[in-house]
Amino acid sequence: MTQTQTKTYSITEMARTCGVSVSSMRSQLLKRGLKPAQTGENNSKLYDAAVLDTMKKYYRSKSKRGSNRPPQTTRSELIESKNTQIEQLQAEIELLKSQLDVKDEQIKAMTEVAQANAQLTAQAHTLDASHRLEDSTTNDTKPTQDVHGRFWHWLHD
Repeated sequence: MTQTQTKTYSITEMARTCGVSVSSMRSQLLKRGLKPAQTGENNSKLYDAAVLDTMKKYYRSKSKRGSNRPPQTTRSELIESKNTQIEQLQAEIELLKSQLDVKDEQIKAMTEVAQANAQLTAQAHTLDASHRLEDSTTNDTKPTQDVHGRFWHWLHD
């Protein structure tokens, strides 16, 4: 009874072969409940070729299923995108500030016009009141025309 030796693979070797990280390979092996064929030196876990084939098939099918997903953005792309968004928002803020300044000027001008209108109205009322007062005073002080002569009043008073 001769025992044939089959090739065994460490988790690191299997991860390199499948093109994934060691932690991903380790978590998939645990998730699937795949047991190591033997334990190597320093208690390293060694898996046989059947397990390697199973994992290759899994990662190939995963890459086909994941082909519809958009590619992940890198950190630099994300930062660039956010910086662009910040610049756009800053430009919008500047535009809104300039519009607000224009509105403030319009409000100031309208306030000045309203104050001038109020002053003119007050002056008009003052002039109207003084004109009415003059009219009433002049009507009261008008001498009445005397029908009789000067001497008639002396005799008849």
